[in-house]
Formats: sequence, structure tokens, C-alpha cells
Amino acid sequence: MRLGVSTATRSPSLAEAYVQANNKIFGGIYIQPITPLTPEKIVSKEIAYLGEFPSIGVTLDARAYIDQVSDMIFTDAYPRLADESSVKNMMTADFKGLEATVKYHWDEKHSFLSFNYAYQEAQAHFANYPTQFFNPDPYSSPYGTISAFIQYVYLTRDQYPARFAQIVPTHSYSVLISEQIADSWQLSAGYYYRGEVRAISVAPDIPPEYQMSRLDMRLAKTLKLSGGKSAEIALVVQNATQDNYNTFDVLGWKLNKDNARRSSPTFTRRGWITATFNF
Repeated sequence: MRLGVSTATRSPSLAEAYVQANNKIFGGIYIQPITPLTPEKIVSKEIAYLGEFPSIGVTLDARAYIDQVSDMIFTDAYPRLADESSVKNMMTADFKGLEATVKYHWDEKHSFLSFNYAYQEAQAHFANYPTQFFNPDPYSSPYGTISAFIQYVYLTRDQYPARFAQIVPTHSYSVLISEQIADSWQLSAGYYYRGEVRAISVAPDIPPEYQMSRLDMRLAKTLKLSGGKSAEIALVVQNATQDNYNTFDVLGWKLNKDNARRSSPTFTRRGWITATFNF
């Protein structure tokens, strides 16, 4: 059994704390923070279990955790109500979940089967509101006041707190099998699944990255040569099922299989042969 508590901080970067330039970031001119920034802080707590059962060739590694992040530096939209953005210590977030790995060995540990699973949740709320969030002054827009406009930006248009739960996949797992055959052949296959996930900076009208389901395979032949030398020839196939999943490249968007603006792998399936010589 293992119990753990750890903490860490992240100081504001130079760009966050000091830089003021007329460049287009966040859709407008970036200005120096109105309020001096303080370091972000995380407190991580976990309870874990590691079990080894050699009589049946099984190992189990599992843990439950909660990570609490405070003073998160986030976008402070229109702090002076011009075409500008800044940053501010505004958000508090909780990440919690379960992780487990089960591994089974056989054939004197030359072959194994491994299963990994993770369940995650994320939520966030404002601990310190944007600069203009409660400003009641009139504003020449359909919203009437500065306060109403800024609240529309955060709670309706961009939906930052509501969309925060989507920045982690709720379920993800993988299965890896490796089989040693006749001392000189090895066959391995890995299956990977990841649920829907979203980059929080992506506009809310763009759907989350849909689930990924991918199969990789490898077949290798080992050759024993004279003088203690050896060689290996292997055939590798990635994404054998040709799943057209998303990548996180926001610059290469195109219409994907669900007609949404997404970025896809360069190759939905690819394979190659490798050769290794050991001396």
C-alpha cells in the first residue's frame, strides 16, 4: 500500500507576467496583467496498491488520486474593454481518477499480457473573476452593461467552466500482448482506446476530439550469428484498423469523417520493415 501527498508550484512565465506587445493573441492585443500574478499551485493526493503474485504470474498496480490546482492563470478577456486580452489568476480545478495495470506473464516471463485502464474527471470554477465581470457601467452592445457582456463571453460564448470537464478523456485503456514463439520469433500487438477529449482553447462550436481506437502490430525474427553477434528483422504495422481518429494539430484542420473541422493522422495506416544488427 502507498499513501502520498505532494505539492508543486509554477511561477508565471515572462510572457504572462511582463510582456506587452501589439501582437494578435487570443484574438486581440495582449496587454500586461492588470493585477500582479502569483504562482499556480497543485496539491496531489493518492492511495495506491502494488501486488505481486508470482505463483500465478500476475502483478497488479492500481491507484486513486485527486489533484487540486489553485490560482490557475487564465485568459482575462477585455480587462480595459478594448480589442485586447490579458491573463489573471482566476481558476481553481480538481482532477480525480482511478488507474490500474494488470500484467500476466507466462513461458518463464518471455511472454506477457498487459491491461491498462484509466478513469478521469475534471472540473473547474472561478475563484477570482475576470477584471470586468461585475462592472455595471453601460456598454454599447446588445448586452447593455460591461458586466453582462463579459459574463456572456465566459458563460455563454466560450463556456470555459462548463467545457473544462471535457479536457480529459473519461475512459481510456490499452491491451498489449507479446508472445515468444520458438525462441526466435516474437509477435506483439497493442490496442489503444481513448474517449472523447477537447483542447479547452478550441472554440465551443467545434466538437470534441472523438474517441480513438487503434491497433498496432509487430512480428520479429531474431537471427543468432557467429561470434556472439545477432540480428533482428521485424515487420511493423501501425493503426492496422485504419481508425481515422483526431490529432491535436489545430493548424491542419480539414473535414473529417463526421464532416467536422478536425485534424487527422497523416497516414491512417502504415507499415515498414526494420533490420537491426548487434555486435
